[in-house]
Amino acid sequence: MTDLLATATREHVCGVLTRHALPRQSDTVIPISRAGHAPRPSWHAVALVTVVAWLASIWGIANQFVQDDAVLIRDNLRVHSLGQLGTILSSPYWLPPYPPDLYRPLLTTLHAVLYAVGDGSPLPFRLFSYGLYATSGWMLFRLASRLLPAPWPLIAAVVFAAHPVHVEAVALAVGHGELVVGIAAMAMSRSYLLARRRAGALRHRDVVFLTGAFVLAAGFKEHGLVVPALLLAAEGLLVSAPSLGARYRATRVLWVSLSVAAGALLLVRLHVLAGDPVRTFTAEVLTGLGVGGRALTMLAVVPEWFRLFTWPAHLRADYSPADFTPSSAFHVEEALGLGVILGATFMAWTARRRAPLVTFGLLWSGIMLLPVSNIVVPTGILLAERTLFVPSIGVVLAAAGAARWAAAGARASRLRAPAAALISCLVVAGVARSAERHGVWRQEQYFWYRAARDSPRSWRAQYAYGEVLFGLGLRAEAEAAFATAMAAAPEPWRLRTVLARWLRDLGDDAAAVRELRVSLAMRPTQPQARAELVAALIALGRYQEAAREA
Repeated sequence: MTDLLATATREHVCGVLTRHALPRQSDTVIPISRAGHAPRPSWHAVALVTVVAWLASIWGIANQFVQDDAVLIRDNLRVHSLGQLGTILSSPYWLPPYPPDLYRPLLTTLHAVLYAVGDGSPLPFRLFSYGLYATSGWMLFRLASRLLPAPWPLIAAVVFAAHPVHVEAVALAVGHGELVVGIAAMAMSRSYLLARRRAGALRHRDVVFLTGAFVLAAGFKEHGLVVPALLLAAEGLLVSAPSLGARYRATRVLWVSLSVAAGALLLVRLHVLAGDPVRTFTAEVLTGLGVGGRALTMLAVVPEWFRLFTWPAHLRADYSPADFTPSSAFHVEEALGLGVILGATFMAWTARRRAPLVTFGLLWSGIMLLPVSNIVVPTGILLAERTLFVPSIGVVLAAAGAARWAAAGARASRLRAPAAALISCLVVAGVARSAERHGVWRQEQYFWYRAARDSPRSWRAQYAYGEVLFGLGLRAEAEAAFATAMAAAPEPWRLRTVLARWLRDLGDDAAAVRELRVSLAMRPTQPQARAELVAALIALGRYQEAAREA
């Protein structure tokens, strides 16, 4: 069935792209200052983007709640009743026993509504994710249509819809925040450009729409707070104006409105998060590092960003601390990261006048990567694929602009057929990879099996997989997974204590005592581990030892 659908997709993509012939050398990018409206998208273009997005996603339709979805939806009593909306709006995103971090009230509210619609079934969450994903592809097409001639907007949209790096954001219900921020950012950019081209000065209804979309995005995820920077980039690169003063007079009402909204949002976050508007835990690798150390460490992550944007053949749900260690000196990985940044900077500067969309796309990616760059504020992750969804929009726009720029200097008639075939193959390969990847989130046990296989050096994946194996009664395999996890974990004594609990559940108190003694030797101040040791010794009849430990 997958092969049949892939073949049909390839034939349809090829047909549409062939009908939308590549532009001749005389074609030009749509002028930024032109007023009026772009032609309405043809039905087959909209249908193609929608079909590609759904084909890339639909294979996860029967997936259960796994990973963060299990904690934040399946086991989160706040979203099990619409009567908890007051609690949702006044409490952090994460609740004890996890650190009470982050604040995403609209995302949690959405999950409460979807939970009520499906009476706890994952199906409404899946369908809503796929609808949002198709909408994001369509919105990218609409935005690109204001900036590029046909067929480049369609090419950008179908490549975006097939991109495998988006799977994690679509497969997880907690990824709704990424999707909504992406849609809001594209809608705001398009609306801003339309308003500035049409009349120069922004009208009150434009200001209301842009401010409302900003508040919506920020209520779903923190990334939304930096979306106004995209409008500044669009103003500087894609809007013609006689002077800075003219730009200010035309847009000042908007910036005042956005500033007031941002201030109000930060005040609410300060109240809910006990005085810290960006409160979150710090990734293990970044613990104790200053700005310079974090920047050097993140340079080693940049090549992985580049790989995931351009060739995401290998995907994984967990990027372990063993894969990225704190950088104390400039090595090959850091040099590669710096090279990628310098190359992107050079390309953006070179293209700023001849192909401003390339510069805008690269700036988009840089702006939307800033919240997860760990430079301004350290976060709980070094790299997560779902956080690349919004930055990838800029990558696709820049790539489409660069391809259009390159094609303008070539003989398009010779490129039409091979280009359509190449793009079709890329789209089909992306759809096939995305479809396979969605199956990873099928159910909890399989997810952790794949996580351990995809990230063999991840202690978190190996530890979670070990617990799954214990639950399935596979003791030898579980202990092997725990041994792998403990060899890589920064605090192996914690895992030894967990392993001891599993051994006690299996009735092997003697083995549990051995693990607990090693754990307490590593970290003597563990009241729970000491209590477990006392209980295990009593179960073995070793009362004097138990008394001494007590």
